[in-house]
Amino acid sequence: MNIIKSKIFRFLVLFYIVGVVLGIISNFIGDIYVLDDSVISYFELFKGDKLLGRMHSMWSIVDIESRSIVPVPSAIPENPKMVPFQKREDDLSFAKIAPITNPSLEKEFEVRYNDLDVNGHANNGNYIVWAFEPLSFEFKNTHRIKTIDMIYKKEAKFGEKFVSQIEFKDENTTIHRLQNSEGEDLFLLECSWV
Repeated sequence: MNIIKSKIFRFLVLFYIVGVVLGIISNFIGDIYVLDDSVISYFELFKGDKLLGRMHSMWSIVDIESRSIVPVPSAIPENPKMVPFQKREDDLSFAKIAPITNPSLEKEFEVRYNDLDVNGHANNGNYIVWAFEPLSFEFKNTHRIKTIDMIYKKEAKFGEKFVSQIEFKDENTTIHRLQNSEGEDLFLLECSWV
């Protein structure tokens, strides 16, 4: 079975190392849980006793050949670091992202060769960059991200054209959508700003 595995651990280790080197992060706490066909992760970043940020994510493992989700216990059997999920009092919740009905900003893109990951799909980090790209320099320069909720819906491939759209839910909340030329949503993001 050929399986796509999450790269979050490599990213978080690199993020942690850079944070420690720069003196931004002094402690990093993470927990990983199994919930049926998903992996749920919690991460908290600290400087001394001060909480700098929290992340809660849900990951699936996909069989490349059948293009279907693989139950985590069969893909990663009996991993002692991945215990069954139990709801916690301080869990971050996965927000529902409202559909865009009247986009006020949009920009067209095409997936380039250098946008691809090792699986031949657009790297998921690019989705975030593309989602924010239609925002003006002035807006980005005068606002800071408070929270982000993201949903990756569909992969984008080399040469595929898509549009990045943004709708202002209110003055401090934006909803972002990447949509391919067939009208399928590739990625949804909701961001609150300060």
